[in-house]
Amino acid sequence: MFSLSALAQQDPTLKDSLQRKDVKKDKTVDLEEVQITTRRPPFVMRKDTMEFDAASIKMMPQSMVQDLLKRLPGVRIDASGNITVNGKKVSKIQVDGRDFFGSGTDAATKNLPASIVDKVQVTKYKNKDREFSQLVRPPEDEVVINLTLKADQNKGLLGDVQAGYGSKERYLGTGMIHAFQGKTRMGVYGAAGNGSPEMSSGMAVMISGPGSGGISESRNLMANFNEELSSKLTIDGNYGYDQQHNTVDRLTDRFNFLDNGGLSYIEQQKSISDNKGHRMMANIAYTPDTLSNWRIMPSFSYSPFKNEENRFATSSDANGLVLNTADSRNRTDGNRWSMQQYFMYNRKSKDGKTSMKLNWMLNLQNGTGTQFNHSDNHFFSPGAADSSNIIDQVNYTKDRGVGNTVGLELSRNLGAGFLIGLQYNLNQQSNSSRKSAFRNAGGGLGYVIPDSLFSNDSRNTNIMHQPLLQLAYRRKQLEIALNGGMSIIHQRNRLLLRDTVIRVDQRQFSPNLNVNYNFHDRGSLSFGYNISPSAPSPDQLAPVADPSNPLLVVIGNPSLKTSLTHSLQASYNHFVPKKGISTYLNGSLSFDKNRIVTDATYDTLGRQIQSFRNVDGSRRMQLDAGIQSSHRLAGLTIQPGLSLSASNNRDVGFINSQRNETLQQQYGLSLSCSIDYKEYLTLSPSASLNFNNTGYSLNELNDLSYHSSNYRMSMKLQPVRRLELNASYYYQYNSQIPEDFQRSSQLLNASIGYRFLKKEQLNFRVAVNDLLNNNVSSTTTIMSSYRENVQSNALKRYVLFVLQYKFNALGAGV
Repeated sequence: MFSLSALAQQDPTLKDSLQRKDVKKDKTVDLEEVQITTRRPPFVMRKDTMEFDAASIKMMPQSMVQDLLKRLPGVRIDASGNITVNGKKVSKIQVDGRDFFGSGTDAATKNLPASIVDKVQVTKYKNKDREFSQLVRPPEDEVVINLTLKADQNKGLLGDVQAGYGSKERYLGTGMIHAFQGKTRMGVYGAAGNGSPEMSSGMAVMISGPGSGGISESRNLMANFNEELSSKLTIDGNYGYDQQHNTVDRLTDRFNFLDNGGLSYIEQQKSISDNKGHRMMANIAYTPDTLSNWRIMPSFSYSPFKNEENRFATSSDANGLVLNTADSRNRTDGNRWSMQQYFMYNRKSKDGKTSMKLNWMLNLQNGTGTQFNHSDNHFFSPGAADSSNIIDQVNYTKDRGVGNTVGLELSRNLGAGFLIGLQYNLNQQSNSSRKSAFRNAGGGLGYVIPDSLFSNDSRNTNIMHQPLLQLAYRRKQLEIALNGGMSIIHQRNRLLLRDTVIRVDQRQFSPNLNVNYNFHDRGSLSFGYNISPSAPSPDQLAPVADPSNPLLVVIGNPSLKTSLTHSLQASYNHFVPKKGISTYLNGSLSFDKNRIVTDATYDTLGRQIQSFRNVDGSRRMQLDAGIQSSHRLAGLTIQPGLSLSASNNRDVGFINSQRNETLQQQYGLSLSCSIDYKEYLTLSPSASLNFNNTGYSLNELNDLSYHSSNYRMSMKLQPVRRLELNASYYYQYNSQIPEDFQRSSQLLNASIGYRFLKKEQLNFRVAVNDLLNNNVSSTTTIMSSYRENVQSNALKRYVLFVLQYKFNALGAGV
């Protein structure tokens, strides 16, 4: 906005013309102030940041940030709430550059109204550890969305409270209040409910997709605090509490491949679990000047748990002859706590050409548990006497761990685009694990007989040194980096009860190459190659049987070697703002040396003994591509999207000590579209098809070919002011699921709501989950040694009556 008088002060020519003599005083005309306004473009590119003007997108009055993001080009939000931009995952959502309720995305997208947002900025995820570093690294696979609030909306209170109750004693309650006061922000969010997770989050529409196994009741509480004490010092902190009670009724149908046919394993499992968790974290950042900064991040978590499980399992041969049965009951309770302390210091030279980074992380872990196992097992041998045994024991477990990670980095800009960097990382981990097993002596004496077969007492120490040298070139849009490093691994595993020490020592040269190219900040192309080691875990090394499932005994292999993975990655993405077209293409290839795989054998009674061994020959190939566009015409916005995926994997396993190679090919097609008409209607149809082919090198095994499909349609309609209708429909089908399971399922959810009061802040709605009463949880898994189908209980039809009140006092000067 400008006034004509102000323009005259800036333009001497205009000023002289206004003061010329031929302008008579008695003819002077007073001009009213003239306002010149310009409309911001809906999209601009600022270096590596895409910026959208939220005001250019017409939204319903009660729309939330999630509704706003869905209308942005390149943005996709799936049924689970995961957000991607141009194929890259959104790791966090910030408000005015600061975290909102921690590092998640749900709290901001589902609780902040779209009307308070001025701009939406999408930028690459920038790890705080890399801000001062000059080393060239692969581009991040994640991005961050920052919401900048309108100038008059950054002070005051924002809140939302709702309560609901319905049939089958389903209920929900949520509450959120957030205070914005300039450089100080505080917020509290709580929820409780036993319906679908999405209903507990406070969304205006109830959407729960198929496949959510089990019936859950959850409670959670979050609180956060952000304070900018000065331009140099900021403090962020948050606390979270979660409690979940889950009831699962699961049927498992597994077919274990054998060289002489196969072995069928049917299991009926019922379990009840109670898990709680407390989490606290603080982030203290101090920037004394432009050349250095400090960061300290302490965190603590405590998680008690309880679990009760009843399981009945039957194993049969290829002819249907029952080989064994097991009726077991397990009860476990215990707790785990962990504490972390992260410290980082960055420093740059005055000329900005030399950088140093020092970081250290201390990690402490502790866990204790008590497990009761009782199992009645029966074994049937054709032509021989049947047998049985009973396992009745208790296990006391105690695990402790101390970890230290230290990193030092020096980098120097040599001029003419050339860089050099030195890096050293030290990772030290010490763990102790003790399991004391006791059998029931009977006669009321209790569990007093030590059972050395299932007992274990081990001390494990892992030390990894990783020195690295980088030579790089960075010029305009091009980055090239060649890294040469060593991975030096020392591992000591002491089995005290067996007086055994297992040693793993390995030195591996680990070169990697990174090439990045940016197309005028509207796209990028990257390529990378690297080698990464992976040492075996203590559980994979320790030769101690696990008695929790008497038909599946797991025993570690102390001779395992460290595995190495060679990886190639390439990615391309491009965005055309004027046309609203975004495309991406990602490809990867990896293969392993000494990969750790499962080695399963079976005795004559059908019991599976599972161990581990190293193999070569595994590889994985993956290709993903997608395109999305945005079209606007007379209040109508259409955003179609297409994505394709293909994979070709070869896995190596063992079946009764015979090598079996599995070749698995998968092809996928996904279509989606978002259709919006002004503020009245939103339609979101989508469909996906997946085709799978699996072949095995052992001739006796049958190759598999199956397909699955998923269809979804969601609708939000506001035919008249204050009235809102919502509906969502899902359909899924999987041809691999057995006919006696449920191969297909349909899920229809709907709700109707009406807003009251002058500012429409009071909302009453009626919602129905699973109108067709057809919800089901079914999954299929195909591996080199077995195929498995699992079906669990799921939340079915119920009605919920919800009353919700929202208040927005932002800009009120609180």
